[in-house]
Amino acid sequence: MSLIKCPDCSQGVSTNAESCPNCGFPIAKHLSSLLPNTVICLECKKEFPFNDHVCPYCGLFNSQKYQTLKTSGIHESEPQASPDRPMVLTSQKNRSTAVLLAMVLGGLGMHKFYLNKPGMGVFYLLFCWTFIPAIVGFIEGLIYLTMDDATFQKRHAA
Repeated sequence: MSLIKCPDCSQGVSTNAESCPNCGFPIAKHLSSLLPNTVICLECKKEFPFNDHVCPYCGLFNSQKYQTLKTSGIHESEPQASPDRPMVLTSQKNRSTAVLLAMVLGGLGMHKFYLNKPGMGVFYLLFCWTFIPAIVGFIEGLIYLTMDDATFQKRHAA
């Protein structure tokens, strides 16, 4: 559950609410008008209905559906989504998971696989016997640890 500002009275309202408790503005109807009718699959790049749970072409889980409230323009700083125009969303990576993988399994390149960089992950695996990838992975974990979430998402969102 997240809070948004009511377009009518600017009070905080839950995204799950049917209407604003302060002024009665129909929040659910407003939110559904902001959502697109279709999305573009992150894997096969084909367009399919927003409400489908998986892409009918390649079978990829529609993770875009669950991130749309964050990126569809509900918050004032983000652009408005149009129902007739598909959205292309990216999945977000958890910075804490990347830090943990880099520091613990960095020598095997597991953090690179997690961050959708399999080429670098294989490179780390090939040279894991030298322990150099372990040192580099630990340093990358420290870098991820000191990085703020917004910068991390810009650099590593798939």
